[in-house]
Amino acid sequence: MKKLKGKNSEEKFLTKVLKIQKKLARKFPDIPEHDLHLIIRNLIKPKSWPRRFLLRKLRRGVYVP
Repeated sequence: MKKLKGKNSEEKFLTKVLKIQKKLARKFPDIPEHDLHLIIRNLIKPKSWPRRFLLRKLRRGVYVP
């Protein structure tokens, strides 16, 4: 991903999440857009940031809001 000048870390993060979300939305059209956004956001969020949305683990590698 290109470096975005003049944006803070949260804006950079959201840009990255939206980019990934668009790609995965094509592969998994049955997952609601909002849920997909939360899943991606929580999986790639830095550990130092507080957890706003907790995910429940269904099985290995599968998380749901």
